[in-house]
Amino acid sequence: MDPATNTDPSRSSVRRPRAPAARGGDLPLMDRPVGHAGWRQHAVPAILLGLLVLLSTGATLRNGFVYDDVFIVRENPSVQRLLEPWQYFSQSYWYATACCSMYRPLTVWLLALQWQIGDGAPWVFHAGNLLLYLGLTFAVYAVARRQLGAAGGWAAAALFAVHPVHVEVTGNVVGQAELTMSLASVVAALWYLRMRSAGDPGARDLVVLGTLTLAACSAKEEGLVLPGLLAALELTLVRDPRPWRERLAALRPLALALTLAIVAILAARFSVLGGLGAGPTSVAFTGLDAGGRTSTMFAIVPEWFRLLLWPAHLSADYSPPAFGQPGSFDARHAAGVLLLVLSAGVAWWSRHRAPVVTSGILWAAIAMLPMSNVFLPTGIVLAERTLLLPSVGAVLAAGATFEVLFRNAVGGRAGRVAVVTALVGVLAAGTLRSASRQVVWR
Repeated sequence: MDPATNTDPSRSSVRRPRAPAARGGDLPLMDRPVGHAGWRQHAVPAILLGLLVLLSTGATLRNGFVYDDVFIVRENPSVQRLLEPWQYFSQSYWYATACCSMYRPLTVWLLALQWQIGDGAPWVFHAGNLLLYLGLTFAVYAVARRQLGAAGGWAAAALFAVHPVHVEVTGNVVGQAELTMSLASVVAALWYLRMRSAGDPGARDLVVLGTLTLAACSAKEEGLVLPGLLAALELTLVRDPRPWRERLAALRPLALALTLAIVAILAARFSVLGGLGAGPTSVAFTGLDAGGRTSTMFAIVPEWFRLLLWPAHLSADYSPPAFGQPGSFDARHAAGVLLLVLSAGVAWWSRHRAPVVTSGILWAAIAMLPMSNVFLPTGIVLAERTLLLPSVGAVLAAGATFEVLFRNAVGGRAGRVAVVTALVGVLAAGTLRSASRQVVWR
């Protein structure tokens, strides 16, 4: 694509109204045709990311079935026989509804495919986890690379690849629900940014983004936040000089397409489950209204930050009384409120100076909403698996920070070497922690 004329021979000769490119100095490079040098330029970072994924996650291939894997995969008749794809949309996620009432037809269908491939061998499912995680890491790299320079984009994806909080997702077969939902969401974000760099939504964009929304919601309930994630990208990363009234009018067809997709999946869910469905509510929220649940969750906010920023300690269980025990407002609640206020302040301060930081913070906040227990109580207070999609925003903000430090390092080349050395140290620590944690889920 020529950034001066914003034309692309692969698109129709009749152009949609042009919207200026998304914020980020590297967009023109990403949109130009890639020659031999360009392929080498992208191949080396991709190979390095693949190696990081294998080193941090490859041990999952030796894992078996644990926890919910037993009920959802090993003992699930719906997984052990391959039906027509649409038939899975008429079934509950839990074939034994005594436990929970959930609806994840795409996930069950993918699991059934893998059962047929390996006749129920656990390593096949874990190989599926590994491939999904590899694809998700590459998708994060593509999104980050569009908005940041080469260094910051790769740093964001590398941090994502080795993040220890992801082990609960990659180490369990049922983690494919989170992996598939997150992959659909990040690919939708990439498509949206590319679409907005070229113009307003066209018919193809409505179909692709509507389909990705259906896929995300069909894989796991948290996919319902996808329209909110795209709205955050529009607010923070898309430059469009037109008045907001005109921008919203241009985006109205897309908003309608996404709404129809969500209404369709909710209608199917209601038809199969006899309601919207829900699992058992955590004992931490028994008898609490929205205000009480919000107060309880303030004490969990520091754990969110710790797990996203430095997950040295990991746990398979974050239930009361250790976590989420209702009580009077104490230091943990105050720390949670302070961290939320500071995050909002950083997002506001960065909105013009470093919009990718603002976008990352908004992404993480929106992705956390379903499991915040503020609007609806859930069966968990905190779970590492629910942080996969929010961590995309965290690493985008971290990659933007690395980019600034790398470009403005004190001491010139020596300063940049120090910044890169620090990144390598963090990646090494994350790789070792993730690899050792995989064994726990064996």
